[in-house]
Amino acid sequence: MGEVVNLNRVRKDRARAGAKAAAAANRAAHGRAKAERAKAEAEKARADRLLDGDAEARTYAIERSVRAKAAIVADDERETTGRRALLNLGHTFGHALEADTGFSDTLLHGEGVAAGMALAFRYSARLGLCSAQDAERVTAHLKAIGLPHDLASAHVTADGAALVAHMLHDKKMAAGTLPFLLARGIGQTFLSKDVVLDDVAAFLDADRAGA
Repeated sequence: MGEVVNLNRVRKDRARAGAKAAAAANRAAHGRAKAERAKAEAEKARADRLLDGDAEARTYAIERSVRAKAAIVADDERETTGRRALLNLGHTFGHALEADTGFSDTLLHGEGVAAGMALAFRYSARLGLCSAQDAERVTAHLKAIGLPHDLASAHVTADGAALVAHMLHDKKMAAGTLPFLLARGIGQTFLSKDVVLDDVAAFLDADRAGA
């Protein structure tokens, strides 16, 4: 005669297993969040030392940046895969900001790119590609270290349509399409070739207004 299955016992065992799995997932999520906070705090401490002129922090930043750039260039030396374009995050927006300020000392190239990076992340958030929290984190970091992070801090007075008109002169423009570097999150930049420029203009106007 076969063994009689105790359904109540089965249900209890399954419930216990589910509770254990949920608890384990909770612990893992808490551990990841804790690790992320620790990493962010360490990065901020290193950035503070760098801005204070700490030679070791500056050396670390330069070496890491050079290695990252060299790896990308080595992967796409002749610019055939699109990977090398990842080095241009912030440039499409940034060049338009520089054009509006007359390519002058009002907004240096690096400052324009910084503001452009913040705009690229906020536009990505507008499109639902990345979280608003990631966009805010990038903006807050640039603001904290004294770099332009929006149109006002970049001393840009043009409206969205005028800035998009500057973008039409971008050397990356091809067949009426302008590739944009957008983001699905911090460290998750990608090249988009289906951005609607009228939407970019509307975003820039809304961003200026704080919408």
